[in-house]
Amino acid sequence: MPDAPDEHDQPDAPDDAPRRLRWGWLLLAVVVAVVSFLAVSVQAGQCVDSVTPGASYCTTGPVLGTAGWLVGLAGAGFVIYAVRRGLGRR
Repeated sequence: MPDAPDEHDQPDAPDDAPRRLRWGWLLLAVVVAVVSFLAVSVQAGQCVDSVTPGASYCTTGPVLGTAGWLVGLAGAGFVIYAVRRGLGRR
């Protein structure tokens, strides 16, 4: 009596192949995420005092200004890309 077919004898479909983690991409994603977070979260402020009541004001924003927000957005996009590459997805 022939043996029952073993599940290991049949080839896997391409989608069933195990995914290999790429630690370099995942580490790069973490580094870029930290740098992007710091570019947006480190704040600088300036206050202007006036002798006229109610005319004093303060402003705050990222140290890098608008460039900080652009670095943050570009970094977020790159983190998504790097995590997808790190997890073995294209």
